[in-house]
Amino acid sequence: MVVRTENRPAAAIDQEIAEYQNVFLRMEPRSGPEAMDKAILVILPDVSDEDAPTMVDETHRRLKAQFVESGLMIGRFHPRSEQGGLHNPAFRPLRSPIPLLAIRYMVDSDLPFLNRVDDPVPDRIKFLKAYGRRFDGAEESRWSERGQAALSEIRLNPESAQ
Repeated sequence: MVVRTENRPAAAIDQEIAEYQNVFLRMEPRSGPEAMDKAILVILPDVSDEDAPTMVDETHRRLKAQFVESGLMIGRFHPRSEQGGLHNPAFRPLRSPIPLLAIRYMVDSDLPFLNRVDDPVPDRIKFLKAYGRRFDGAEESRWSERGQAALSEIRLNPESAQ
């Protein structure tokens, strides 16, 4: 999918990208193991390398809660991403030659992306609650247990979660 951004207000861009949430949810396969392999890439060809950190990262920030609430993840990728890897801070897994957003189903191992210290505590609480709803009734995993623990920790000590 391609979204043109040149000379468009952020709200119009957000609205167009948000519509892909419904496209994704209606797109086959909708259930079963194959559904977990499905993704939509939203290419942003008008965004320059220089503008990518602001435009792509801010668009992601504005839309993340909406997608997470639906059991989806939206990822941000661009040539100047400085986001380090979970296990290797020197690795830049979110760098891509072109600016884009990726939409996919949330999986149990997404917990670290929903409990990032750079997200405001109220957002993290919403993300962790959505994570809990997504996996409610699923087989217990180390991630769901950690999700419950992370939510409890934030609720008990919101000032230390900052």
